Amino acid sequence: MNYGFTNRSQLLNFTSNRTMKNHIAVILGFLAIAGTAVAGDYSSGKGVSGKEPISCNHFYLEVSGGWTFPPDLDYDGAEFAMDDGFNFGGAIGKSLNDRIDVEFEAYYSETGYTGFDDELSGLALMFNGFYNIPISQRLTAYVGGGLGALQVEYRPDGAADDAEWVLGAQSIAGDRYSVTECVELFPEFRCLAGTSDALLYGTDDVEFRTNDLTAGLRFRF
Repeated sequence: MNYGFTNRSQLLNFTSNRTMKNHIAVILGFLAIAGTAVAGDYSSGKGVSGKEPISCNHFYLEVSGGWTFPPDLDYDGAEFAMDDGFNFGGAIGKSLNDRIDVEFEAYYSETGYTGFDDELSGLALMFNGFYNIPISQRLTAYVGGGLGALQVEYRPDGAADDAEWVLGAQSIAGDRYSVTECVELFPEFRCLAGTSDALLYGTDDVEFRTNDLTAGLRFRF
């Protein structure tokens, strides 16, 4: 933990901005690849007038973003209060049937240490599974969770950044509302955490856990 610094140097600002851009690039790249797959379905004839209609029953793309409010977190044996932050992500998945969905997700969450300019972020690459509970023709509740790789990154004010990959896990619950046959709107709550502390700077054990409220759209194809 870095204490007493009030201003970042231009070099540290550039490094932090470049790190954020790299994380955004990972998620946008993931969505671009998935979008190419969707485009391939259209080019093969689906959704073109006079040809096979679009199927909205199996595969889907999701985009989401929202509010992060983590609990107090441990940094190398000391507990610190955390600021509210933000999150965003995307996923590509498949509905195996009316009850079960599986997906691959790229998800980013960022927060800060209260009273300091130090930042903590997590980039999660997760395999998720969901169990759907139909409420009405348009409304479906769901619960699920996931496992995957979680990059924990600490960006102190006035010192070099450090990051490490750990095993991540999350639990998720929410509701989906069918706006159209192929588009669903959802609010969602999730708890994301590393299953172990990240070892940063060779000696510092850094905990990562978040509580996140998100909203997003699911596009079926």
